[in-house]
Amino acid sequence: MVTRGIHPVSANLSRGTPGPSRSALAKACREFESLFIQAMLKEMRKSVPRGEGIFALSTGEEIFGEFMDQELARQVAGAGVVGIARIVESQQVLDPGRHTTPPAKENPRKTDIIYKTGLPHKRPGGIR
Repeated sequence: MVTRGIHPVSANLSRGTPGPSRSALAKACREFESLFIQAMLKEMRKSVPRGEGIFALSTGEEIFGEFMDQELARQVAGAGVVGIARIVESQQVLDPGRHTTPPAKENPRKTDIIYKTGLPHKRPGGIR
C-alpha cells in the first residue's frame, strides 16, 4: 500500500504557541481527505470481482492500480469535491484545542480513573 504522511498541524494550535499558518492547516486537511478517499477507493476495489486465469491482474497491474488510486484521491481532494478537508479545517479554526487531552498523572490511582471516567458510581468496597 502506498501512503503519504500527514503533518501534525493542530498540535501547535492547541498549545497557543506560534504554529503553522492557515495554508499549512489547509494542506494537512487536504492530505487527510486524500488518504481517506484513497482508503475508500481501495475498499471499493476489493468489492469488484477479480479476473481469473489469463484475466488475472499481475503484481505490476495491482501496484499501478494503487498508484492510480493515490493520484485520483489527491486530485479529488485538491478539487474539494468531497469536502472533508473543508469541514476538518473549519473545526480546527473554530476550536483548535477541543480535541486535546489533558496531561496525565504519572501514576494515577485506580480510584482517580474510576471517578474521572464516571463509570461506577460506588466507591471501592461498596461504600457510597
